Amino acid sequence: MTRNEIQESIAGLLGDLLLKGVVDTASQAHIADTDLVFDLSNRLKGKELRFIAVKSPTLAELSRTISASVVGTITLTPSLPASPTAGDTFHIYEKFRDIDYKYAIDEAVRVARERYLIDASATFSIVATQWEYTTPSGFRYIHDLWFVPTGGTDYEDQDTAFRLPRNSWQVKSNVAGTKVISFDPRIINLDDWDNYLVQVLGQRRPVELTYGTTNSEIPESFIINKSQSLLAMRKIGEGQEWVTRFGYHTQEAMRLERALFTQRRA
Repeated sequence: MTRNEIQESIAGLLGDLLLKGVVDTASQAHIADTDLVFDLSNRLKGKELRFIAVKSPTLAELSRTISASVVGTITLTPSLPASPTAGDTFHIYEKFRDIDYKYAIDEAVRVARERYLIDASATFSIVATQWEYTTPSGFRYIHDLWFVPTGGTDYEDQDTAFRLPRNSWQVKSNVAGTKVISFDPRIINLDDWDNYLVQVLGQRRPVELTYGTTNSEIPESFIINKSQSLLAMRKIGEGQEWVTRFGYHTQEAMRLERALFTQRRA
């Protein structure tokens, strides 16, 4: 699921998604949509509108407050930097603001990225006279190195690939503070492996959900339950419904958080 899809699920489960609309016609201050059938004038006044899928990049994930509404048309304040295009989609929220969803999802992702790791791989080429190599970007842990003949792609072919003995290399910090993979010349002679590719196997953090179109590498059920817990906590003083929601989603998030934990293979 993308971040937009996750946010839509959260808003729907909280009963906050009044409408997933599609623009028919629009200007920088008004949007017309045949699905806007709310019968009372200004029924949507004060609600939040957030653009989801748009053709104009200046509108991507932009939110505005609805200042007035009649059947089929809403007015946005302040006006938009560009006019929406027919076919653009948007959400209308009633109980929470778009910034509330942003904070909740970001916090859920932050918690998950401390516990959940994804298998990662990368390659670099051996230079016989070089004994230290910068660790691949994004790796949190490294557990295996394999030599592969130059041009080879079958890293698991035991006839051509060779797993380096664990005592022949280590990950250490250099004087600049960055991490390097350092080979031990007492154990391995890199002259024998000049120009060979090394496949690095390890673990990395899942990507952050930076944009609405970013696909989640974290199990979405955790993000959805953790976000609902955080949002319900903001409403606890408004009634028993929110107390119940907070308790349920907090328990679910804690259960899923335990399942998220990934054993480190360093």
